[in-house]
Amino acid sequence: MNSFYPYPVDRKPLKPSSYAKLKDVVTKFNSIHKMFDYRHRYGFVVITNELINSLARVLQSHSVLDVGSGTGYLTYRLAQKGINIEACDIDKTGDTYSFNKIWQLDHNKCATEIMHNYSAVILSWPPYDESMALTIAEHVTTQLFIYQGEWLGGCTADDAFFDYLTNNFDEQPSLTKLLNEYHLQFMGVHDHWSVYRRKRVPRRIK
Repeated sequence: MNSFYPYPVDRKPLKPSSYAKLKDVVTKFNSIHKMFDYRHRYGFVVITNELINSLARVLQSHSVLDVGSGTGYLTYRLAQKGINIEACDIDKTGDTYSFNKIWQLDHNKCATEIMHNYSAVILSWPPYDESMALTIAEHVTTQLFIYQGEWLGGCTADDAFFDYLTNNFDEQPSLTKLLNEYHLQFMGVHDHWSVYRRKRVPRRIK
């Protein structure tokens, strides 16, 4: 499997593992080539075993939709923990890993046609300066909403999404803290986990 140009295939590719094993690698300056190779194989989120355990604790009583699932690796790992989770991505790249189900839908159809069937929604690393994240957030009603990515001024979502999130959602501090306890970032990346509940359900999508 080739890595992104101009970075060569890593002969010792970084793999999801324990927090302790990954911490010394991903935070070093020379980890940049490992970051691109890792993203190609697993996605943008650094997956630690402890993070998966924390997510499983948060999601154990939920039916979950992973929106924009990419490679599907996060969905795969949570399914292994017994989480009732399905994935949605327009590219269906999730076939790389086997998990229960992937919906091959764009974000508009995902938001309007199937999202209401789930009690929790994960949105990680939505595309920069595009409306996808806002569309998903607008259609969250009573679901637990988990966002993973950079914040305003970073390389995920757009300004309208962050304004909407701030005005219409309440962060759940204890759950946010739990998910970030074993979260790692590659050097120069500023992503984090945030957990939200909507303040009130919009009348138009009740």
